[in-house]
Amino acid sequence: MIDINNKKFKLAFFWTLVAMFFMTSSLLILYAFGYTFNPERGIFVHAGSITVKSNPLSIEVILNDANVSKKLNRINSSINIGRVKPGEYILKVEAPDFNTWSKKISVHSGLSTEFWNVLLTRKEYARENHGTEGIDDFFISPRKNLVAGVKTENGRLSITITNTDTNTSETAFTSADHSFTQDPEENIEWAPQSQKIIVPLMSGEEKLYLIADLDSKENIMLDELAGTSDISSVRWDSENKNVVYFITEGNLYRLDIKEPQDKKIIASNIAGYDISGQYIYYFQLPGGLIFRTNLEATSEPLQITTSAPSKMEDPSYKIIVYDEKRIALRNGSGRLFIFNKGEKDSYFKELLADAKGSQFSNDGKKLLFWNNREIYAYFTKDWQTQPYRSENETISITRFSQPLKNVQWSNDYEHVIFSVNGQLKITELDHRDNTNTFDIANFSGSDQKVVSNFSQGRIYFTDNVAEGPRVLQSIQFPEKASLLGF
Repeated sequence: MIDINNKKFKLAFFWTLVAMFFMTSSLLILYAFGYTFNPERGIFVHAGSITVKSNPLSIEVILNDANVSKKLNRINSSINIGRVKPGEYILKVEAPDFNTWSKKISVHSGLSTEFWNVLLTRKEYARENHGTEGIDDFFISPRKNLVAGVKTENGRLSITITNTDTNTSETAFTSADHSFTQDPEENIEWAPQSQKIIVPLMSGEEKLYLIADLDSKENIMLDELAGTSDISSVRWDSENKNVVYFITEGNLYRLDIKEPQDKKIIASNIAGYDISGQYIYYFQLPGGLIFRTNLEATSEPLQITTSAPSKMEDPSYKIIVYDEKRIALRNGSGRLFIFNKGEKDSYFKELLADAKGSQFSNDGKKLLFWNNREIYAYFTKDWQTQPYRSENETISITRFSQPLKNVQWSNDYEHVIFSVNGQLKITELDHRDNTNTFDIANFSGSDQKVVSNFSQGRIYFTDNVAEGPRVLQSIQFPEKASLLGF
């Protein structure tokens, strides 16, 4: 029998408790610092973690077929899975009625592997029909739930305005003597507050621009107001609903439609221009330089670029301006150039020889551009969120053998929407492992138009219903996210 009063026993028992205390404390400290025991190697390893932020918010996170879902962080609407042993895993994100997102990922010791832009698409979207039977083209107002539609029936052109909240339409203009322009670079331009529109028309071989006042129902041709013909590249002022800009005979003009007699020349020998913020930027020949002045053209022109694009054989340049540090230029031959005054260096280089279009992201850190078969992204600055990207880096996003159409950013600017072969698709910029590409909708033909309206959270498109006439439809996309995840 053990004598518990024995001095040696008491001493041994004391030191046993001390040893257990230090062992337990060491384990707790290791655990607190993110270490976990690896039974295969018989050692403690510094664990990693996985962070997932998704749309929709209600998801299940599957790691190597094990459900590791955690409670949603209400602050940044993300899920964090901690104490993951370093190694390779198959990560899946699932939700009922949605397509599954998946990647093969690597978890590293002491680091968080982060996925901040996981997007799940529904297996099927409910379509809302906005009527407008026989619509050929449409242009969304940036500030109201209005859509300008183009329709030609029995040789008569009609411009209609549809309220997508009430699905009611009214005719703004109709004519049997005019047709809508076939120039893909021309759009119906909405004025600030969406009270007026500019409609590019053709009368035989002559290009005309109609100004339609949607409130007063008055219509007038711009050439009659301006007292000149051969007008092109008409744009509204970004704030003044009565001021337009246009090019004629190589000169850039500013015109107040309430006081047309005071039209003002801004610059001469102009190949193209763009409006950004409070400034108008223009590409001037023969030097091929870009200048900036204020919208009233009262300030001294400021030279932005110091050299021309490397190839000036086609001077018909269109410029797309984010600000004075980030400008894209594309000529009629499709050569696309980027002027980027970055944080590390300045760049002026050709991106693509056969570009069909380009768009800056809302923060100006990315330029989306594409040709008939491939979509790319150029980064104007370092991207500090996983997956990391570098200033002046170009990545290929996706490539198809069939012609690509309707290429555009999604509202998170980490995904790209496009259509190909009668299917509307979305793909991600995250190239870690595979790129997740999902179908959003199937069309009855391959020539449908698609436009995302970020303010409404909807995608609008044309499609034929039951082999009938083409109509305007829309779907809710992406899923609505509530405040703080509630």
